[in-house]
Amino acid sequence: MDTAQRGMGLDWPATRELITHSGTEARATGGLLASLAEIRQLGFGVGRQECMAGWDSAAAPVLWRDSIMGAVLMLKPSSEMPSDLRPLIYHTLKTAEGISRLTATPLSGVV
Repeated sequence: MDTAQRGMGLDWPATRELITHSGTEARATGGLLASLAEIRQLGFGVGRQECMAGWDSAAAPVLWRDSIMGAVLMLKPSSEMPSDLRPLIYHTLKTAEGISRLTATPLSGVV
């Protein structure tokens, strides 16, 4: 279990389900590389119970030059996810873009 799963409040059984379901979903939908290509094209990804039953997500990559160095992820119970995802996607993208801009800024004077 890594920091991301602990930060989401997942225990080991839920984390194991997430890992297993993610691999199964990636194989069923044409694989991880196809998903990553679509995310690169759109600039974000939306998951409807792809990672874990009952949970939906929106994510956007954090970039350092042309390399993905992380992601901003919003994970919510499916029952609480709004039907119109545009505001959620907008704010997820803006947050990832803001972090990406920080990676290009020199840290002089920052302790």
